[in-house]
Amino acid sequence: MDIGKILENGWKLFVRDVGPFVVGAIIAAVLSVVSLGILWGPLHGGLMKTAVRRVREDRTADYGDVFGALDRFWTLFGATLLMVVLVGLGLLFLIIPGLLLAAIWFYVYPLIIDKRMGVFEAMSASKELVARNGLGVHVAMVVLIALAAGAVSSMTGGIGGVVAAPLAITVIVAAYFTVQGDERVLAAACSPAQPSPAAASPAAPTVEAGPQRVSGAPGIDQSSGVMAPHCSQCGASLAAGSEFCHICGVEVSGGHEAHEPVDSPKASGRERGDGPPPAPPAPPASPALPT
Repeated sequence: MDIGKILENGWKLFVRDVGPFVVGAIIAAVLSVVSLGILWGPLHGGLMKTAVRRVREDRTADYGDVFGALDRFWTLFGATLLMVVLVGLGLLFLIIPGLLLAAIWFYVYPLIIDKRMGVFEAMSASKELVARNGLGVHVAMVVLIALAAGAVSSMTGGIGGVVAAPLAITVIVAAYFTVQGDERVLAAACSPAQPSPAAASPAAPTVEAGPQRVSGAPGIDQSSGVMAPHCSQCGASLAAGSEFCHICGVEVSGGHEAHEPVDSPKASGRERGDGPPPAPPAPPASPALPT
């Protein structure tokens, strides 16, 4: 077991649902004091269930999840009472027996929550998991968690317990999934949610171009070479004889007529833009006056 990796994953689990964990720890602390410790186990079991469901189902925590394990009230209450008494007695006798018991029963809460085991069944299964993965490693984790929680609480006057308690729970859950070989599920739950790929923007509608016109000769249809009528307001091509523009609606004075193709022999040089306009015809001669 890699203790550093377990601590890292526990921290990531805590950060992903930090709000519900902290608020839930405050609620659990207040109600535990009010109930003289009776609700401590069931409410912290609710926080444990929150972390387990984050890994199992990738379920986002809710602020009411602290009450999520009340259906296991008596099992959690019995486990808490039994472990507090036995571990407490072990700590009184040179501390070492208490640390060993705390390490052996390291996974009692997650087994009750995740596997829905009874108190003694969970204690036995936890002992097997610890023995299979190293008792010394679990003793070290118990010491680290206890020292970290004590340091945070002492530096904050006890207020830091609302952070230390849920963080200890997420570390235990990270270790629980690690010893069961569910590292892949644990890694996925610890990873931040990836944003869904943005939907491809729809392609812009294709606008069909109008009739191609010869450069330098406005109004000439390139495909036919005919001088097409066009609106003086918007420049749109018009049908011959149109009285109104079908685009802008402006009245076309005098209508329009199609002209001969530019390449036609009848087309003037002016229509083709090849030369100056023809000279106007000469005026008729004045009649001679009688002498």
